[in-house]
Amino acid sequence: AKKLRGYQKKWKSNLQDKVDELGKDNVVKKLKDSGCKAASLQNLNNWLSPETMRTRDERDFYKILEFSETVEDHKTIWNAMRKINAAHNKAGVELMKRLKNKIEFLDSSYLNNETKKDIMLSDDSLGTVSAYLIEEKLNENYTVPRSWTTWGVKEMDDG
Repeated sequence: AKKLRGYQKKWKSNLQDKVDELGKDNVVKKLKDSGCKAASLQNLNNWLSPETMRTRDERDFYKILEFSETVEDHKTIWNAMRKINAAHNKAGVELMKRLKNKIEFLDSSYLNNETKKDIMLSDDSLGTVSAYLIEEKLNENYTVPRSWTTWGVKEMDDG
């Protein structure tokens, strides 16, 4: 994993060097001019973030590596980022499964009439999920982040 993370650090560092040299707007323009279809200010910020491993499209990734003068083998770096991404996805799925299993049979008394209760997976903070006490339904609709809707709602009987 250390070697894979080294590849990640290298390509992002090279891209950051280009941003420092040219500025974000110029980097986006040059990437677009080179044929990187995904080049945008938002995507550039994502690519510079430690949370992002790679682009969706392999060709765009190669354009970024080329532009940032990353000399290591591009296919090797792409495969390393795919491995990191796959490991993250697998861990995320497992974590969500464990959290869902933990709340599956949650008793409403656990909330102790609190409107929000964070439920930890374990003492080592592998993850938390928040349970919310909803006492009445509103007549209006509200737009909420998509991440709030991935689990749905669990109704609990109080007696």
